[in-house]
Amino acid sequence: MKKLIAWTLALLMCLALALAETTDFTGVWYLNEMATSMTVIAPASTGMNWVMTLNADGTAALDGLESPGAGTWAVEEDKIVVTLDGEPMVFTLEDGCLVADNNGMMMIFGRETNNIAGDAKADAAMEDYNGLWNAFMLDERGLRMPLKDTGIVMQIAVNNGKAVVTEGSVEEMVSAEADAAVENGLLRLTSGGADTGFALQYHSRDVLVMTQDMGDGTSMSVYFERMTEDAEN
Repeated sequence: MKKLIAWTLALLMCLALALAETTDFTGVWYLNEMATSMTVIAPASTGMNWVMTLNADGTAALDGLESPGAGTWAVEEDKIVVTLDGEPMVFTLEDGCLVADNNGMMMIFGRETNNIAGDAKADAAMEDYNGLWNAFMLDERGLRMPLKDTGIVMQIAVNNGKAVVTEGSVEEMVSAEADAAVENGLLRLTSGGADTGFALQYHSRDVLVMTQDMGDGTSMSVYFERMTEDAEN
């Protein structure tokens, strides 16, 4: 058994090394998220618009700082080590992103800028909104919180001018019916002719965004993803 375990570990290490050798890390990487075990922070909200460039000749650069960083990068075993101004950052490749642990804060770089929703579709029509939508992310003043582990549930079902809004916790859900109309690409919900305060914008990545003014110059946004039939069941 010990020999089998040792052989398996050796094989996994070989696979990791092969992946590192065959993956092309060169190019531009954007700081998409800063995450702890509890929260996800949108870097742009803090002014951290970092862009890291890994060049084919082994040189590296980090822009977005007061003084741009410059240095080198290399693949070491199953890690990517980027050394900027003498300070190394150790990255692992996870789901296509480069991830570094900075004293408990995970720095996540991706190939694309972090735009969860995509571009707003100004000419969105009712057929874009039809379906069942589930809230998956809350963004308050740039602080992002995934909702899947909070027990908070919010869903919106839209069907050709009618909508049902369901919200609450897993233990207690409340539903309300509303009329739905698209005005200038924006879905607005009314009840008895009165505005409910719900206005949602369809975005190109098949995501709805509901943004509310917090009254202090900031806003809060809720992101909804379309639920598939498998998810509904």
